[in-house]
Amino acid sequence: MSHVNTPQPRSRWSLAVRLFHWISVLALLVIWALITLHENTDGAGGLYIGLHKALGVCFFFWMLARLTNRVIQKSIQPPPVVASRWQQLSAGLVHSLLYALLLLMPLSGFLMTQFSGRATQMFGWFEIPSLLTPDPDAARWFNQLHTDLIWTAILLLTVAHIGAALYHRLVKKDQTLKRML
Repeated sequence: MSHVNTPQPRSRWSLAVRLFHWISVLALLVIWALITLHENTDGAGGLYIGLHKALGVCFFFWMLARLTNRVIQKSIQPPPVVASRWQQLSAGLVHSLLYALLLLMPLSGFLMTQFSGRATQMFGWFEIPSLLTPDPDAARWFNQLHTDLIWTAILLLTVAHIGAALYHRLVKKDQTLKRML
């Protein structure tokens, strides 16, 4: 009698998914630190805002790659977490909104710069020229979207995401958090 080796279900996300997640966290912290430095110092002659913008453009493409990887990895994800229907739906909603906002954040910043009539310097290697007709009203609108609406929503959803992870770890004492470690 022959035995077929049945693969065990994954207990963690793949290495690629985990790397995309944690490098995204690190990148966001660096991008946030740069704008904080820009706003709270002399700006180092535009260095901080320039790096903030260049990393923002890179982060947009990183998020596209991350989303593509996530779709590809969907078939080999760990088994779903045992949770009530409302918790599953809210987790799915928070994740979906975070992905959308993490794409819209750099896009809105880029459009703000474009409508301001400014090029985006990419680490001194090249620049993305201003391709749109300057429009101060559109620039202000994208600035508000970028700094007020999207940033606030990302912060709130991140708090919910971390709160849920800690709830699973500290209250439910399950393995949910370990899936991403």
